[in-house]
Amino acid sequence: MTDVPARHTRLGWLVGLAMLLLVLPSVIHRYTPNTWLIGDGGFYLNMQKSIAWYGTLDQSHVHPRSWFEGHSLSDDFSNVSLGRRGEWWPKHGYVMPIVALPFYATMGVFGSLVFNVGAVVLMIALAFLLARATGAAPVAAAATALGVGATGPFTDYAYNFSNDGFYTVLILGGLLALAHGKAGLAGVLAGVAVWTKITCVLMAPAFLGVLWWQAGDVRRFARGLGLLIIGAAGPIVLYGLCNWFMFGSPWVTAYQRVLVVKDGLKTVASHTDLFTEPFKDGLKKIVFESDRALATTYALSFLCWLGVLPMLAHRRERGLALGVLVTAAVFVGFFAKFKFYQDRFLFPYFTLAVVPGAHLVGWAARALDRASGLRIPRQALAWGVGLALALTALSALWSRRTFRFSERLEGARVYLGGTRCDYFNNMRWSWECPGGRDDGDMLGRNANQKHAFGGVELPDLVTAHAHPTMRTRRVVFPAVALTDRLRVRFGHDDESPPTARTELRVLIDGEVVLHAAVDSRGTLYETVLDTSAWRSAPRDVAWELVPVGRDRGRLAFDGWTER
Repeated sequence: MTDVPARHTRLGWLVGLAMLLLVLPSVIHRYTPNTWLIGDGGFYLNMQKSIAWYGTLDQSHVHPRSWFEGHSLSDDFSNVSLGRRGEWWPKHGYVMPIVALPFYATMGVFGSLVFNVGAVVLMIALAFLLARATGAAPVAAAATALGVGATGPFTDYAYNFSNDGFYTVLILGGLLALAHGKAGLAGVLAGVAVWTKITCVLMAPAFLGVLWWQAGDVRRFARGLGLLIIGAAGPIVLYGLCNWFMFGSPWVTAYQRVLVVKDGLKTVASHTDLFTEPFKDGLKKIVFESDRALATTYALSFLCWLGVLPMLAHRRERGLALGVLVTAAVFVGFFAKFKFYQDRFLFPYFTLAVVPGAHLVGWAARALDRASGLRIPRQALAWGVGLALALTALSALWSRRTFRFSERLEGARVYLGGTRCDYFNNMRWSWECPGGRDDGDMLGRNANQKHAFGGVELPDLVTAHAHPTMRTRRVVFPAVALTDRLRVRFGHDDESPPTARTELRVLIDGEVVLHAAVDSRGTLYETVLDTSAWRSAPRDVAWELVPVGRDRGRLAFDGWTER
């Protein structure tokens, strides 16, 4: 089976569209700027920032050094690995953030969410195509793929920015290429998947099973295996060379050089030391006892594996059935010992379950086989092209807007007293400064906080709650291309203490252009500053916020250039 019938490809697009419709309501309901960057997501975004801003993966430019100045920092919380020359390389895989760079370049931070949703949708579409390519009836494959997509962890993790969806797409793409006789391409995709995350080597039984199913005899299997190995060798060799450049050996990965702090001293730790759970207890937890157990929470995907039984009854499908079953068992067994297991690590398990599941329900799908001839109307294609062009135009217009401080916060230099704050919290879109890590201690556009003036919420302002130490905050926006006028807004919100007082100064290249005493709450002040004298070259614009007295006011501010 080396050809892909056009109608099956079209149905694959329809399955992807249906999955998108399943995912979007949850994403839209949960949408609050930057909150999808929970957990590792913020650090994947930091890699993109480091590449875009500094042209390097070295995280020393974007990762807070203050994290490593305390008494202890464990390897599960650290997000950098120590290079052979002292560099701070990313602990997590860097292939996905690099591939997703065009989304960041054109859509900014929002692009990370678009990329992640796209990966989730593509996973389910590819799972359908793989089931179809391996002999499942079209409607059975579609129904199973969407059933697994709707009841698995995908709708939850669509609102994220993680590596797991991306490498699962690579794996499924490789298996699909292999099912259609393209062993070399399958090898390349498998090699990139291993480069993306080393645990993808556990997919080997599935690749061997699909290869045996596709080949049908020993001679063709051996030839296909050779092409598969050759294809995978290129990316894996490059991975080894990167490891050698970063860590001094092709066999040493970032997960073995995690920078940690023990008893006040910096040292390195290995994630291999985190596989400490007793196997039996861990397995029981994953399958039966956790709040996201495979046999209960994800019962449909779990039952799909019963489809291995009818597959074993057919000689040609035995190798395929055993390959995907062994892979699923190995994945579950491997993470049973991992101390910090999360169900997103098993995306390959869930998507592979579509193959036996589709075979299991094949008898019902045959009666509806005629539905596989559905076509996407030309009008829909025209609308899709039009939408893509419109988004491109909007992106271009977005990039030409005037400078707005609240939108350039991540590029600012923030100081608390004389100490520079070195951690930008991507999920909160705020700067954290030493001495306070609560939401109220941050400076930024924290979506978890609501700020109202006279009862009207204004969520896009930069909020600078007076720090617990009551020291001066200073926010410097470098190299601002000023125009003739700069419009600024500021004020204490409704929740500020009535006796709070803040001295606010705005400076351009060190010269004070605004000095205001904010001593009321619920009033948003607005004024226009004449900045025509500073138009000739980019200027540093600084906001200084000096709390006066003992009450901590919640000062919000913003400003933008006007032509």
